[in-house]
Amino acid sequence: MNAGLIPLGVAAIGASYAALVLKSSRRRDNVVFGVLALTDAAMTAWRGINVMTGASIVSDGVLMPCTFGTTILAMITLELVSAFPRRPAMSWRWRTAMLAWGAAGFAILTISGLTGHGPMFAELGYFVPTTLLVFAVCARAYRLTHERAARIVIDVGLHTTDMTFDQAVKILTDEAHLEKPLALSEVKRYTLTPTQPLSYLVGRQMIFKMRERYRQREGAMFKLKKFHTDVLTRSTVPPSLMAREIFGN
Repeated sequence: MNAGLIPLGVAAIGASYAALVLKSSRRRDNVVFGVLALTDAAMTAWRGINVMTGASIVSDGVLMPCTFGTTILAMITLELVSAFPRRPAMSWRWRTAMLAWGAAGFAILTISGLTGHGPMFAELGYFVPTTLLVFAVCARAYRLTHERAARIVIDVGLHTTDMTFDQAVKILTDEAHLEKPLALSEVKRYTLTPTQPLSYLVGRQMIFKMRERYRQREGAMFKLKKFHTDVLTRSTVPPSLMAREIFGN
């Protein structure tokens, strides 16, 4: 089987998902997300087409268009996350600054290609600062999103108090900013799987405790990256079993 069929298949799935989002959405942030998914699908398809025709996936003819596409993805991501969840769209003052930064990125990429400085120049000059900015904006959006806390409140409320199905849906639409169809399906799932939504918080707390125990065991040799590697390489076993494997008891 030609290896190019794999990225083409992934691109087809991504494009189909993007089309569904764009077709059914009436919210601006979802429309932007659909454009983001469609752009990513186009880049994946470009890689697949080049592999199908015998080109190397790391050749300049493949990498440069994808690198420029990544610049566009970064700007769309900033546009999306800055207005999430259900916040006013980015002002034109900030959008102009973002577009200017994107133009600077195109210039840096072009210069690095023409002068032969390679990807390192583009990474340090554009992609590293842009990635840090995206992380910062995402962290802000995360603080403004209450879906995880809402899951816990609903899970406990549905199964131990007199919270109704409709009240649970309203919490997700009003507090977590979910679309009503998604909120309905989520609450239906919560009614069928008691304690499952709560497990997000329980697992998080158990991993934090495990990390502290790991820190105490390693002492001065503790490295957060080593802990993450030790956890992630043990697949999706429950935290209690993972602790037994890591600490031996």
